[in-house]
Formats: sequence, structure tokens, C-alpha cells
Amino acid sequence: MGSLIRLRLCSLITAALLALIPWLVGVARASPQVETCPGPEAFDALARQPNREAALRGLTSPALETACANASDYLWLRGLISRQLGDLTAASTWLEASLLRQPDRAGALLDFALTREAMGDLDSAEAIYRRLLAQYNPSERVRELIERRLQSVAFSLATRKPDDERLRAADAFREQALNQPSPATGAQWFGFVSIALGYDSNLNSASSLLSFNFTVDDQLIALEIPARDLPQAGRFQAINSRVERRVLLEDFAWGLTMRQSLRLPEDARFRTGAIEVATDAAYKLTEFGPLSGELSALLGKQWLGVENSLVARSDRIAIAFEPVSRIRLGPKGCSVQLGLEFERRRYPARQALDGNLSYQGLKLLCEANTGRVEIFGRRGRDESIDPTRAGGDQSKVDWGAAWIQKFIGHSVRLHWFVSESVDKKGYNSLIENNKIRNSRRSTAGLEWSTKSSRAGLEPFVSFERSDQEASIPIFAYNAWQFSVGLRWHF
Repeated sequence: MGSLIRLRLCSLITAALLALIPWLVGVARASPQVETCPGPEAFDALARQPNREAALRGLTSPALETACANASDYLWLRGLISRQLGDLTAASTWLEASLLRQPDRAGALLDFALTREAMGDLDSAEAIYRRLLAQYNPSERVRELIERRLQSVAFSLATRKPDDERLRAADAFREQALNQPSPATGAQWFGFVSIALGYDSNLNSASSLLSFNFTVDDQLIALEIPARDLPQAGRFQAINSRVERRVLLEDFAWGLTMRQSLRLPEDARFRTGAIEVATDAAYKLTEFGPLSGELSALLGKQWLGVENSLVARSDRIAIAFEPVSRIRLGPKGCSVQLGLEFERRRYPARQALDGNLSYQGLKLLCEANTGRVEIFGRRGRDESIDPTRAGGDQSKVDWGAAWIQKFIGHSVRLHWFVSESVDKKGYNSLIENNKIRNSRRSTAGLEWSTKSSRAGLEPFVSFERSDQEASIPIFAYNAWQFSVGLRWHF
């Protein structure tokens, strides 16, 4: 009897197992296992597929979602395709997830900004656009795209879906970003080289007087100024360059800047050239209450030559602080920068001109739409090292403004600069019976330029006018210059 019961139990268990086998096989077929996430090449192929619905279906299998849950490429592509299909909410979620895993991907940042803009989150879109312009040095075509989007954000017109042109530019930026180091770990070289041909009405900044007066024994004497020392006009060639290297970290940045200028008039007596090398560093203060902001410092050295010989060299130290808060002006805002600057000059051939210069100042930077306005003011003192030098100590006040307006492929810059100085020590009392010299120099300029996005070349035309007024007429002069040239940006 017991043997019969055991036999029947074994038969029932066997039948049950045989019945479960087809069900287990079906489950295994319905749930394939993916052990690894595909590489970027697979996602790139899906991104180029013209049928976006089919591309999305290729990414939505449960097994693939599980294997690629932490893959930035996968999450980025999900967001990109969702945005192109019009599902902005899903696109924002996927792109944000991708950026959480790799925050410094330029292409994903641009796609995220376009998505947030289309959803009406203008503040987030604006902040990302400005970060892309400031930190990633995009190509000209992509830069124009971002500037157009910034202008659109300003007028609150960015509620429509991204159009084909914006998507093509985003793809171009994405491809460029793959070939550049991330700003969190790498560095970038950028700058420009320019050459210009121009005409200057006063190459030697000479006085506009034909003679000057002085008194001896109460007699007025007029001394004619030699022709060699009168204003000399003529054509000139100018070569300028600037090269910068930037390393950007989360809360710290440093850079190296090299500037060079060379001016070659027809008359070799007035040839000048300058070279400057400077390094700077900036640190974001986030835990100092009302002092939160960005603290930066600069160390620089400059050499100035005239007629192929060294005339002066200087060492410069500057410290600046920019508060984190911004002054809101409509959809845009202004930032304020406070600074201190110290410079020590050396003249190898004329050591009596050696001196120290110190400034304290304020700079206001405002941006609206595609325009930019800079206003600055500073005051300081220029002190001669040689105590016997007449007029060696000066109090100085400088202020100025610049307005830059950018259009698609064009840029207009208008600037104005004023510098006033008052001598603390008198000059020769015989000259116009005046012991103290007061002078005021003003400069105004206008530049128009247009850049070719394919070649990186920027033709420009500029005009500048300078005038100096002085209580001693011999120090008064005026000049204007006109130039046309070409810049190569890299």
C-alpha cells in the first residue's frame, strides 16, 4: 500500500514538472537577458536613423533600459529623440538623468537648454546658454545659434518646438564636443591674430601748437616748435594677437594670456611694439555669507619697445571681486566687479621716469538681448620713484563705457574712454607761469565687423578719435585714425 502511494506521488510531481516546462520556456523567451549596455557606436547609429519612432522603439525594451540605466549616452539619446518627437516632459527627464551622470557634456547641455526653453523655463535655458558661451568656446555657427536663442528667450518667443535648423546646429555642436576635452578635466587654447592697414593723423602724439611761450625777466618769448616735433601723419600697418589657455574646474579656474601688438608706420621713428604675459586665477566663494561671489587675481608682465629698442617694462598685480548677486533689469541683469590694481614701471634708458601706479575701481557689466554694455570707473595715483622729478606724482581718474551689439554674422562696437590727471608737483614755472599741469584725454571709437563661420575670419573696419586738453597748452593734442583689417579667430 505504501509503495502504491509513493508511486502515485512521484507520478503527480512528474506530470506537474512536465506541465511547467513549456511555461518556463515561454518566460525565458519573453525576457531575454542583456548583460552589457551597447557602446556609443550603437547609439550613434540609432541617432542617425531617419525614422525617429523606430529609433525610439529600439531603445525602449525593458532589458535595454535595465542594462543602460546608468549609461550617459543612452539617456542622452532617449532625451534627444523624445524632444524631436515632441514629448518635452520625457525629454527633459532623460536629459537631466544623463547630465547627472556626466555634467559637462556640451551637446547634452545644449539639448537640455533647447528643451527647457521650449517648455517655457526661460531662466534655466538662459543660464545654460550663457555657460556654453563662456566655458565651451563653440564654433561660430553654434555660437550664432546660442545667441539667437538668447535673443528669443529675452522676448519670450521660445515656446515652439525646435526647428530643423536648431537641430542641425545642435548636432554640429555635439560632434564638435566629442573632439574637445571636457572643461572639467582639460584645457583649451583660443584667441585671435589680426592684421590691419590704416592712416593716423598724429603718429607721434605731438602737440597741436606751432610754438609755445615762456617768460624770462618779465619778457614773453615765443619759441617755435621744430618741424620734426610737429604732428606727423601717415599710413601704418598693425599686427595684434592674443592667445589664451583656460582650465575650468567646478569652483576654480586659471588661465594664461599672451598679448602682442606691433605698429609699423612708414616713418620708422614712430614704430612701437608691446608684449604682455599674464596669468590669472578665479575662485568661487560660496560659504561666506554676504561676501559670496567670485574672487580673482592677475599677475602680469609687459614690455614696450619703440624703434626696435626696449623703452619700458612693467609688473602688474590686480585683484577683483564680483558678488554672486545680480542687479535685475527686466529679463537680463547686470553684474558688478570691484577691483584693486598695482603696477610698477621701469624705464631702462630714462630711470627718472620709473614709478608706481595704483588704482581702485568698479566695473558694471550689463547684457540685454544680443547687446552688451560695459561701464567702468577707477581712481588712483601715479608716483615717481625719483623724488627730484618734476610733476612725477599724479592723481588719476579714468572712466569709460563700451556698447557691443551683435547681429547674425555682424557686430558693432562703440567705445568711449576718458582719463584725467592732475600733477601733485609742478613743472617748470617759466612755462606759461603754470606749476601744475591738469590734463584730460578722451577717446571715442567705432568698429564694425563680420565673421565667416566656415573660415573663422573676421573682416573689420574701425575709426577712432583722441583729444587731450591740458592746462599747459604744449601738452594738448588731437588725432584720428582709420583702419581696415582681418582677424583670424581660433
